[in-house]
Amino acid sequence: MALGLRKNLPEIAACTSLIPLMMGIYGAVDPGSAMQTALQWKVHNPEDRQVAYSLMKLYSYRSIGIGLGGIAVWYSGDRRAQGLVSLTGVVIALGDGLTAYQHSGGDFAEGMKHWFAVPLSIGFGAGLLGWI
Repeated sequence: MALGLRKNLPEIAACTSLIPLMMGIYGAVDPGSAMQTALQWKVHNPEDRQVAYSLMKLYSYRSIGIGLGGIAVWYSGDRRAQGLVSLTGVVIALGDGLTAYQHSGGDFAEGMKHWFAVPLSIGFGAGLLGWI
């Protein structure tokens, strides 16, 4: 890994934590718009909409926690901890992608909206842990 990239890897990895943080805030503030914008999901039945919005808010608060956790571990200055936290992103990306894939009836593109983060999480984690 290039020396400059290795030196700045903690900051670059921390910046990726802004993605779930900002998406989480958007979903918590306006779950209906977040569902339509990010997921292209529309719910027309009022009873189903209430359940869907509640689930979207749960997902959003989880995303806020993930984003803040990534920033907090960067702020601590512990590269090893940051690397391990980065690797947990693999589980989240795989699970979210599988859920989106199944919900869409097998649309691979829906899964890829999440699965793209798997190699990023592995790369950041491995780099921060000194494996590469």
